[in-house]
Amino acid sequence: MPILGIFLGYRKAQDERHPTSPSPTPRNSHDIGHALPRSPAAGFRGDAVRPARRKVAGALALGAIGSAAVAAKTPEATRRRYAALGAPAGPYAHGVRHGDLLFLSGLTAYGTPAQKGDIAAQADATLARIAAVAAEEGCDLGSLVKVTIFVTDLTRIDALRERLQAHYGNAPPASSLIRVAGLFHPDLAIEIEAILALA
Repeated sequence: MPILGIFLGYRKAQDERHPTSPSPTPRNSHDIGHALPRSPAAGFRGDAVRPARRKVAGALALGAIGSAAVAAKTPEATRRRYAALGAPAGPYAHGVRHGDLLFLSGLTAYGTPAQKGDIAAQADATLARIAAVAAEEGCDLGSLVKVTIFVTDLTRIDALRERLQAHYGNAPPASSLIRVAGLFHPDLAIEIEAILALA
């Protein structure tokens, strides 16, 4: 029996050198990481879980702050109606101001003495209406930054350009010229949309 005694003595010595204890029972979800065994390369898993949670929470907080900052910097759009243009004929505003820019709906010579006139006369009447709007806003046609011009006929384009130049002077805006099959009334040869800078 000496061999058995030697073996039992060896096991007792090993138990004394390396005592075993039960793994701690996690009290809540935050203790789960500390209840997991240590990885030789990464340490406790809980050490990696907690910083990851903090990073996610920080990213969400920064996103919320960024969204609030964008909302605070975005000016509201305001709808405009101008006495010089009369009541709108449909569900639209004469213009919409956003920040320092005023976006005007398309204007024509409809309802003016120039309605049955040629494209040059209609251009004069339409630009006079835009000038009236600019005056109500405390500026003039020099504040035009962009116009979009719709015409039904390009055969008198030179006459149109002469009238545009006369109104723009030395401050012509950016411009687009588009030929269309027709406008909302058969008398009309031209319609102009405009953007003005009001700063």
